[in-house]
This record gives sequence, C-alpha cells and structure tokens, in this order.
Amino acid sequence: MIKSPRNRDSGVGPERGSTTGMPRWVWVVGIIVIVVVLLVVALLLLGGGLGGHGPSRHTSSKAHTPPASVAATMLAR
Repeated sequence: MIKSPRNRDSGVGPERGSTTGMPRWVWVVGIIVIVVVLLVVALLLLGGGLGGHGPSRHTSSKAHTPPASVAATMLAR
C-alpha cells in the first residue's frame, strides 16, 4: 500500500478558507442587482416609474380637446 505524503498542502485548512467558492464581492454585487431590479419592477407595477412614460400614458379617460381659445382661433382662420 502506498502512503501519501503528510506535508502535502491541499489549500484548505483551519487557517485558510476554501478557494473554490465565489468571492464576497460577487455575492454583494448580485444582491444589489437583484434589489435594483425588484425596485424597478415594483415602480412599473405601481404606476410611478419611468416619469410618466409607458402604456398608461396613452389611455387617458379625458378627451383630448384643445381649449376653447385655441379652437376659436383655429376656426377664425
């Protein structure tokens, strides 16, 4: 039977962490991206996002008629 050397450094020990996991900055950036995406989706669903742009801008319940002064000016021409 062949014995393995006792002084072989596997890279994992009590003073070292695992080198195969994702770095902490990757987790932090991922969480920030997820939070921002959720905020944007929530704003869009609640109707307060994108500064009044979107499908709801074109479906107003008011009739788009010009003010009376503009209509009278247009008829006088």
